[in-house]
Amino acid sequence: MADFPRRDGRKTVLGMIHLRPLPGTPFHQDGTLGKTLDSAVRSAVALERGGADGCLIQTVERVYSVADESDPARTAAMTLITDAVVRATGAGFHVGVQMMRHAVSASLGVAKVTGGSFSWPS
Repeated sequence: MADFPRRDGRKTVLGMIHLRPLPGTPFHQDGTLGKTLDSAVRSAVALERGGADGCLIQTVERVYSVADESDPARTAAMTLITDAVVRATGAGFHVGVQMMRHAVSASLGVAKVTGGSFSWPS
């Protein structure tokens, strides 16, 4: 995991934001992406206001590929959500991306283009 040193010497606190199934996944329900995005932003803002140093945005699905891959629609949806979270939180709030389970390349790509701080695993 990336090192996030704090000036006050305390341990870094990261919150977890679990997303509903995204487009391009078997259990996604049409019409839910907007609600998922809004919930992620509200959760990140609450974490920031509560004193957390950052968050990890994670897809929670029931079906996982064993390859380093992600459906393009899923990657696009995660990009929209991560971008919204980064924009809604302050510059010092770290935002990480993990698209379950093995989609490391897509997770890194989303983090890079949205201004996220890290990808898990990294």
